Amino acid sequence: MDNKYLIPKITKNSALPAVNQLASQLTWLIADGVIKPGEKLPTIRDYAQILNIHHHTVRAAYHLLAERDIVSISPRVGTVVKGYVPFSSEIVDSYLDQQMIAVLVPSLAEFYQQIISGIDSVARKHHLIPIVLSCHEDSIFAEAMYKTLSARGITGFINISQGFSDVFYQKFARDENLDIPLIFLDVIDAKTHSITIDTPGAIGLAVNHLLDHGYREIALVNCPEEWPIGREALKGFRRALKARGIDPGTSRVYTVPNFGNDAGRFVIERMLSSQSLPRALVTVSDNLAIGAISALKSHSLQVPKDVAVIGFNDIATASIIDPPLSTISLPLFDMGQQTMDSLLDILDDGVSDWITKAFSGQLVIRESCGCENQSVN
Repeated sequence: MDNKYLIPKITKNSALPAVNQLASQLTWLIADGVIKPGEKLPTIRDYAQILNIHHHTVRAAYHLLAERDIVSISPRVGTVVKGYVPFSSEIVDSYLDQQMIAVLVPSLAEFYQQIISGIDSVARKHHLIPIVLSCHEDSIFAEAMYKTLSARGITGFINISQGFSDVFYQKFARDENLDIPLIFLDVIDAKTHSITIDTPGAIGLAVNHLLDHGYREIALVNCPEEWPIGREALKGFRRALKARGIDPGTSRVYTVPNFGNDAGRFVIERMLSSQSLPRALVTVSDNLAIGAISALKSHSLQVPKDVAVIGFNDIATASIIDPPLSTISLPLFDMGQQTMDSLLDILDDGVSDWITKAFSGQLVIRESCGCENQSVN
């Protein structure tokens, strides 16, 4: 087999499914001319064996390329490269009469990118065009978006992590009041079609892991309790401590105004200035954890020797900082897919009650907590 076919590398623990990883990397090789039009791709079983992945993954990737008109698949001939034309008129024309859905996000932060990819992967199969709109963390602006786009014939809405006002929520208390189908993702107590994250359970995984290490001085670096995620994280933190016989009132909670690196650095400075540095930290975002690690190192403190740290989200940089960050990984791509599938069910009148589902996190163990790299369910 030609070495160029060995270039694709499938990351097992990536939030992006192996199918999409392989299809994307083959597309790049074809677009760059490394794999040329007229060439036959390796057989499904041969390629699966070489790349050490399941043959169904290779088959699905090939069919994804065929849907994009990059290859042709024939039972007797195999999979033949047609070429990569980014603005093929046939492909463009096929979308001209397609419907659009609006995806409302508070910001364009890294956290939402995998969710959006999951939404897009389902939407494309059904020839729906997602429009991603940042609401700048402004619920009033989000409401205005809903009203404006509803009046302009948008097909449906996915609202991610962005709450609406209580008055606006009351509008959706009954399904018939939804002018345009709407589903919430990562919005606590939406009381409508809603897909959420089990934040208390996820924080509990981190706390229990640190307790298993023998740490008893554990602090939570949290966003404001008035925010839904802040309230849920605090609930999980206190519940986990209480279940292990530790009085939650004796453990410290530090509130920061955002999820960024600067807030993580600032909270460490606060701890050091008040001489209240704990033995272990759980943070509600990886960026907070990364900022905290940076501040600790600037004061010649070592992680995890002096302070153990566990983050939340498993962003791309979590695995490459020093030390690699233990964190809670969320199935963001799957959440996006499930949300889009649910919206399709709503559009097809295939539901008789509110759709509700909660996704759990997974503890990803690296070195910042004092362990070797591994994954634990």
